[in-house]
Amino acid sequence: MKNNNGAAVRRLSARSLKNNRMRNLFMIMAVVLTGMLFTAVFSLMSGIIQVTQESAMREVGGRFHAGLKAATKEQYEKIIQDPLIKESGYTILIGIADNIIKRPTELRCLPEESWLKDLFITLEEGHLPVERNEILVDTFVLDELGLPHALGEKIPVSFSFLGKEVKEEFVVSGYYQGDYVAHASEVFLSEKYWEELKGSLTDEDFLKWKELHPEDAGAGLMAVNFFFYDESELEEKIRTVIRNAGYEPETELDYGVNWAYMSSRMESADPFAVILLMSVIVIILVTGYLIIYNIFQISVISDIRFYGLLKTIGTTKQQIRRLIRRQAAILSAVGIPIGLIIGYGIGKLILPFSMEYTGYEGIDAELKLNPHIFVFSALFSAFTVFISCRKPGKIAGNVSPIEAVKYTGMGEGKKAGRRERQTAKNIR
Repeated sequence: MKNNNGAAVRRLSARSLKNNRMRNLFMIMAVVLTGMLFTAVFSLMSGIIQVTQESAMREVGGRFHAGLKAATKEQYEKIIQDPLIKESGYTILIGIADNIIKRPTELRCLPEESWLKDLFITLEEGHLPVERNEILVDTFVLDELGLPHALGEKIPVSFSFLGKEVKEEFVVSGYYQGDYVAHASEVFLSEKYWEELKGSLTDEDFLKWKELHPEDAGAGLMAVNFFFYDESELEEKIRTVIRNAGYEPETELDYGVNWAYMSSRMESADPFAVILLMSVIVIILVTGYLIIYNIFQISVISDIRFYGLLKTIGTTKQQIRRLIRRQAAILSAVGIPIGLIIGYGIGKLILPFSMEYTGYEGIDAELKLNPHIFVFSALFSAFTVFISCRKPGKIAGNVSPIEAVKYTGMGEGKKAGRRERQTAKNIR
């Protein structure tokens, strides 16, 4: 037979919380600890993924999702019309510097300065070349040539362009910090110089040269980079946009996918790292469960008489269990947010130190805000609290008024103690 005392149960739950302030404090501390542990672990996970992803992007040479290799202007203009493409940019390969030996150095023309940030290039001083004799270089090139890191320095450059030896002297219009992770240095020449060097040559001339001299890696042609609207199925997307433009992938137009994006690399995840991560999560779950469960267990046992009296006024097992869950929810609503904030702060603090002992030197190891950290941490913390209060709720729901009276201490000494323990065992 159902009764309609839900409002009364809610009031009882609230008053019970008020009457157990010390227990509530310990309970909140346990929830905070659990949330803090989960958030710290997920923060470190997120930070490590960010660092490894950025390292891979720097090795690839950019943040872009995918790109075309050695494309013509006509191919580029057709493909960028595709609605799958969110943003695009390109550089033109001019050649490889012959007089810079320690590190391969590519000479390129970059029309848009805004694209520098996606190539991991932050100017220390200066600007992208505008005049014919200007050049943008990295500090590795300046160091090899024995030049100071300063604007206005004159740099001799020699390279081969379509079989013709070229020697020029350029003036530094800007420079940026060299990246040891990247496989090559990139220096940029102006569009004015490129137009002069190209002269009357057309894309067809560059394509013919590429077929006869593949070692030139597409001199005079475009290296096109794309951003799509999301990171899923990148290879399928780049192949689709190539076909939509009327070309056949790989046979008519080569492409590449930025393997740095984790969605494209999950199959290569280290099994040991996955097992280790899952083990840590299980340990936190078990630890949080035991702490919270014991606090609820002690609370229920100490309030056995209270739950027995509730039974006498018609409260059902389900309502008592709901009362326990409601108390847990209220305490979690206070403790989990505090744990999330503290755990995120700990993860943000620990990440840079942890990266110092890895091979990812020189990479920005600052933890970037990721909403998934808080979502997963809150869900795991709430799940831990929920499973922790199930058994204590069952105990409280199963207690009868007679057992409650017996349990509250009718008598003293060892005999009473044995009777109390037996009663607690029975109501479980």
